Amino acid sequence: MNRTQPDISAATVGTLPAISAVDIFGRDAEIMSGQALPTAEELAWRQAAPAEVFGMECVAATSATYVAEQQPRLTDTIAFQTSVLVLVTAYLAILLRSSAHMRAIIGAVFHSGGADPSIIDEPDSAIITRLMGGITLFSTLLTGVVAVKAVDLILDADAAAAIPDVIRSTAPLTATAAIATIIMWQLLLHRTIAWVCRDADVKRLGNIAYIFFSAGALMLFPLSATMLLGRGGISSIWVIISAMGIGFVCILYLKETFMFFTSKKISILYWFLYLCSVIALPISLICLIAADLQ
Repeated sequence: MNRTQPDISAATVGTLPAISAVDIFGRDAEIMSGQALPTAEELAWRQAAPAEVFGMECVAATSATYVAEQQPRLTDTIAFQTSVLVLVTAYLAILLRSSAHMRAIIGAVFHSGGADPSIIDEPDSAIITRLMGGITLFSTLLTGVVAVKAVDLILDADAAAAIPDVIRSTAPLTATAAIATIIMWQLLLHRTIAWVCRDADVKRLGNIAYIFFSAGALMLFPLSATMLLGRGGISSIWVIISAMGIGFVCILYLKETFMFFTSKKISILYWFLYLCSVIALPISLICLIAADLQ
């Protein structure tokens, strides 16, 4: 079957309604002039000021804070972090294996009537004597690491970055060696005075410093460890708490040595001379040497 195609004549086409641009694009449509759009090369580019883009109240930001955080610090070295790890491990070992002796050493500081340094000289205190040797090494390393942390907090970012890498990487060992030198000086001074004066009480005075140094490290390590491991604002809070704890132990030590001199009816002037010789003199010499090296 063949289909017949419709016959569309010219008369039929002429009867279709005319469609304008308004009918297609809307009343707001306008007839363009037909001019071609400018190319990228024809456009005039210029450098715009930040105020023209963001407004007159915009302020240029600096990256000084970000740079300061990225600068190396004394506490960012492997030696410092390893020292803290060794301290934590040693403290846990002492706490688990010798907790009773640890309580005895700390209790000697708070003994009624003053510190009891006789715990070192008791005939059956061989275990405590060996333990005190290990605690002394622990206390020396802890004091050196805390000193490095204190110096790192005092120095600004530029001063810390100016420190050579060799000194920065060996800072914990150097500080520990300095603390060990002070301890050896105190031990030598006490033994020399005891030998010259032929007085056993001088040895007791040295044992008081020995007990307070060891017991203070055991008591303050939980606070110091949090300070050493913390950063930023958290570290600053624990620095204040640790400083208060160290100050408390120092006050107890000064009180104990003062009571020792007054009980022997020795002039207070000799007490001041003793503190200057045992504490102030070696610390001052080490600080002067460190300043000259810097």
